[in-house]
Amino acid sequence: MGYQHRVLKSTCGSCKTTFGWLDRESRRFPQQWTCKCGAINSQKLPDEKPNVPPFLFLGPDKLARFKVYATPPEHSNIASEWAPPWSIRSFVKQASDKFKGCHFWSQRRGTVLDVPVFRDTCRPYDSDIDYDDDESNDCHLVSGWSTGIDTCPLWERTKKLCQTEAEQRFLHHYLRFVKDRQFPMLIPQARIGVAERRRPDFVLFVPLQQLNYRWLAIELDGAHPETKAEEDAQRNADLAAYGYSVFPVRPTERGYMEEVRRLVERVEAEMELAETDLWKVAVEAKVTRTTPPSDIPF
Repeated sequence: MGYQHRVLKSTCGSCKTTFGWLDRESRRFPQQWTCKCGAINSQKLPDEKPNVPPFLFLGPDKLARFKVYATPPEHSNIASEWAPPWSIRSFVKQASDKFKGCHFWSQRRGTVLDVPVFRDTCRPYDSDIDYDDDESNDCHLVSGWSTGIDTCPLWERTKKLCQTEAEQRFLHHYLRFVKDRQFPMLIPQARIGVAERRRPDFVLFVPLQQLNYRWLAIELDGAHPETKAEEDAQRNADLAAYGYSVFPVRPTERGYMEEVRRLVERVEAEMELAETDLWKVAVEAKVTRTTPPSDIPF
């Protein structure tokens, strides 16, 4: 999946053949490589920082906004394995610290068939912090309500970031479909740009790989009449200028259920692109020097 992969590509300065590398854990790429044509290429490795915003302001109320960061800043050293940028766990940890709905914590238990497995727990906010005692519960929100409980104090506070009940249901369904998989968070009412000209219903940062994220803006257009098509087109153009692809959704007879399912399936497919189509997600490493085959001594 996208959070575990780093993908690089580089083009030979002699024969123009492009090579790619897929890395899962070691985080090591060659600074020099030999092409099949015999040329030796030196390359500059890309920045280790992913292409995501460091923080966003959320919420429909301009006077009471929630500043959320890509990763929990107070726990950046120990949360790197379970809270990648803009993931559900990263968001929930910050929301629990902000809204005091509970004490949330996560830790990596291990790996099963190359898939990381986590333990997600929470405690009542007014209790002492000890995530291994009998008062700790499986986190209902991160589990996607698979514990049999479909709400909790943290959810009741978090859902108020949404502007409408339809948005709350959409987010609730999203968490239910995702369950406890390592997925990007559906972030409500993010204010886009310095002047905050746009505030889409949700944004989503999909990890195609660790260094390459796709930015999505999800708009629930069910209440928009056809006469607003021109306004929606302008909205889409404004969001595209900030790097977002718009994912408009309209309800069916079952509400937004099928649209949420379609969104989750799209996100999952894009997070698997590193395994199925390396070239679509690779980041370019610029070749800085090429020694042609004819110059290689024998």
